[in-house]
Amino acid sequence: MRGSGRGSQHSIDLDQVNWNSLKELVPYLLAYKGRLIFALLCLIGAKVASVGLPFILKRVVDQLNSPTTDMLVVVPVALLLAYGLVR
Repeated sequence: MRGSGRGSQHSIDLDQVNWNSLKELVPYLLAYKGRLIFALLCLIGAKVASVGLPFILKRVVDQLNSPTTDMLVVVPVALLLAYGLVR
């Protein structure tokens, strides 16, 4: 199992890292530049969604509790169920 050994927690100093292997990979990665950019944008979008979604759900739940709500109850409940299915 990974990380189960005694010496599995090594701290690596960035000055000691050999960047030559990464430099050799760059020409091959540039062939897929569009896919790499799309993948990075998807990762950033997923992180923003995972951080922001609880705040959105908080507002939805708070609006359900207000006495002067004109919003349909179906929409917040559907959002809560969708969030539960995604998690």
